[in-house]
Amino acid sequence: MTSKYIKIIWSSIFVLLSIFVGAGISVSKDGSTLSILTSILPLGSEGVNALAFTFFMGLTKWINPILFLCVGMSIMDEHIQANNISLRFAGFLNGIWLSIKECLFYTQLFLLPFFVFAIRFFSTNDLNELLITNGVCILIGIQYLIWYTILIRLVKHSGLSIFLVLLLAELSSRGGFLVDFGEQMGFAADTVNYLSLLLPTLPILFVSMDIFNPTTSLIALGVPIVLAFLVLLIPLTKN
Repeated sequence: MTSKYIKIIWSSIFVLLSIFVGAGISVSKDGSTLSILTSILPLGSEGVNALAFTFFMGLTKWINPILFLCVGMSIMDEHIQANNISLRFAGFLNGIWLSIKECLFYTQLFLLPFFVFAIRFFSTNDLNELLITNGVCILIGIQYLIWYTILIRLVKHSGLSIFLVLLLAELSSRGGFLVDFGEQMGFAADTVNYLSLLLPTLPILFVSMDIFNPTTSLIALGVPIVLAFLVLLIPLTKN
């Protein structure tokens, strides 16, 4: 758990930024220019949606998993150290709960200035898509933490575990290419279907709202949780 002083500083920075965005930034009626206090920034012919919306979506997809991993890993490390198996299981669940609360504090405050901007200037459809993406990426952040827990139990090295989580995320994106074009490349349809079911179990790198659904969410979180419980059976030390 991070100290209250860090939380106070983090809160102050992003609340002040949110106030600044709410009071000090405006967009022209045609969306072609952005005014920051007395400075004017041209946005191009496509306007605010061409730049700001794309940037906010990318930032949301990136910041949730990364901050969940960075903030939550120390909490998970602390809660899975018991010698007793049942206590490790309970610690894992408690660690996930505490990590979610802690990580939501940091991620959502970080994104608050961008949400303020979106509420002011984005269309309702764009705002809804941004909020849905944020919710999905919170789930992916939890998935990253679960995979970190699996890997730290196996390799027993924090830095290497983080590297492997990010490596698996990169592999999942490569697997997504095979799902999209596997049949054209000569793979059997059943193989592509099985791959499409297995890929969500890996840390997800890119989010497609077209394919992310309750079934995918269940697979993406459920399978890693089962794997985590299995690796938690491994004793910390040899008797």
